[in-house]
Amino acid sequence: GGGGYSGGEGGRVAGGGGSYNAGSGPSSASGVGEGHGSVTITYYGVLGDCDDSDVLDGPTLTTDISGWGNSGLQITAMYDAVLETFVFNNQGLSDTITLYDATDGVTLHTADVSPSSSAELIEADWVLEEGHTYRLTIAGSENGRWASYSSYPTSSSNIQVDGTWGSGSLHTDYWFTFTELITTSVCL
Repeated sequence: GGGGYSGGEGGRVAGGGGSYNAGSGPSSASGVGEGHGSVTITYYGVLGDCDDSDVLDGPTLTTDISGWGNSGLQITAMYDAVLETFVFNNQGLSDTITLYDATDGVTLHTADVSPSSSAELIEADWVLEEGHTYRLTIAGSENGRWASYSSYPTSSSNIQVDGTWGSGSLHTDYWFTFTELITTSVCL
């Protein structure tokens, strides 16, 4: 999905839903001033239920991580979505959470966190692009929590958790650090 536009000589206009043509002649009822060109707004997204919020819980994380710096989860966006919130299961140390787009090879977001609880709710509002693979990680090697888990891939309606990311590779026998990932579909 995603919004689109197409503009005539009257300029570029983005957004909108459906399609709108504004003429430039004296009989135009478009609201665009006569004689100033034309504008066409075309919606290229998918119309649907824009209240498509979903939770991917993950398992209960019971064991402290030791020696796994830059680790967390590898996630694939099945649709354009926003990662609204997630729970950072931690050992009480300050840390840096990173969202890395592995498809484009770029760090999108970092958040420095000083947790006040061992299950800290993080409000992210980070956009995920359909088809892209992401790594949601913490920098510290002695701060996350984990559990044995092997039911990968695990999906909600918007994202899929491919496995744990750590030591530079994907692992499908553990779940690390992040649970209760809440996503919302991007609807225009």
